Amino acid sequence: MNDVPILRNWHDDADIRRDLRSWQEEGAAVREVRLPDGPRVWLVTGYEESRQAFVDPAIVKDYRKAPNPQGFGRFLHRDESWAGPNSVITTDGSHHTRLRNTLRPFLNRRALDTLRPVVRTICDETLDALAEPLDPDLMRDFARVVTARVVNHILGIDPRHLDTVISTSTDYGAGEGSHRANAAIARLSAIIGETVTARKRTPDQGIISALVADPTLTARDVLGIASTVIIGGTLTTSTLLGWGIAYATTLDDRHAVMSDPRRREGYIEEMLRRYSPTRISTWRFAAEPTVIGTTPIPAGAVVCIAPAAANRDPRQYPDPDLFDPGRPNAANHLAFGHGAHLCIGAPLARLEAATAYSSTFTRYPNLRLALDLEHIPWASAVVEMHPRTLPIDRNSLFM
Repeated sequence: MNDVPILRNWHDDADIRRDLRSWQEEGAAVREVRLPDGPRVWLVTGYEESRQAFVDPAIVKDYRKAPNPQGFGRFLHRDESWAGPNSVITTDGSHHTRLRNTLRPFLNRRALDTLRPVVRTICDETLDALAEPLDPDLMRDFARVVTARVVNHILGIDPRHLDTVISTSTDYGAGEGSHRANAAIARLSAIIGETVTARKRTPDQGIISALVADPTLTARDVLGIASTVIIGGTLTTSTLLGWGIAYATTLDDRHAVMSDPRRREGYIEEMLRRYSPTRISTWRFAAEPTVIGTTPIPAGAVVCIAPAAANRDPRQYPDPDLFDPGRPNAANHLAFGHGAHLCIGAPLARLEAATAYSSTFTRYPNLRLALDLEHIPWASAVVEMHPRTLPIDRNSLFM
């Protein structure tokens, strides 16, 4: 057991590059590691191996189907709303399809066409307020606000809960231990519970009203689905917005890129590939023995797929550390997963990014940060990583 290496936290891009170089030199696309907080997992870092693992029927999301996941019991029950057995991200087969289908009417193409002007208004209003603080910050004052307001809108959560939704997702992804994450989940559950009660009395057009009206869903189903939308719709999407805008401030042709829909789309896909907000996907479990690539995986093993690594596999992406918005196969990235659990909110995240990018540089054409990108501090949890702060040079907002 002592020869199983510990997976070090990835606190920034240099950490990812360091480990990837080491693994690539060893030719290890699947390896057993120990997470910093104890459990042993099989980490999948190769691109093709990750695609295979995402769709392998022997690898499941519902831990109850796996024979005694190795050393993982105490981690599986600490946040029942977000990752318990009634969540979209922890179910399989017909149960997963049933829960997932409750969200489709709110995230299909017609729904997104209706949401487009809403997202534009939210971005514009948030940008108008960006110059008000003396220390404006792209993450705190823009990216987190936009994503939380969009989530509140589609769920039907009272706007007065905006600050709590923002702090909840921020605390959940802070990477500072389970106590802070559990406290965040408790606040989240309280907001959802209050909204459920309100929507039973006064239904609206939001997701929670639809969930409450569905007689096939239990109270835990509703809690699990709504929690997934909040955490999934704010944490990683705010990184896509904030870091995407921050990186664009370093480009000489940023206005040409952001004003051209085709070039902007390429930029978004390459941002998702090169700077995937999802460090490691949520847990999977081997319900029976299987093989990923050429590596045997025993029954009961915990399997973690690492999109941040797979998206830089040189076998799939030549010169993978190069950020190239014109990369022809960038959109084949695994930032949103693959297969049955492909992120159902991916089209909304892309819409938010496209709107935020174009609106920001239209409103503030000379925007720049107060720090160089290499000095930006990052927070890293097991699943995702994000900039803690993206301080803006306030003078650039008035140029």
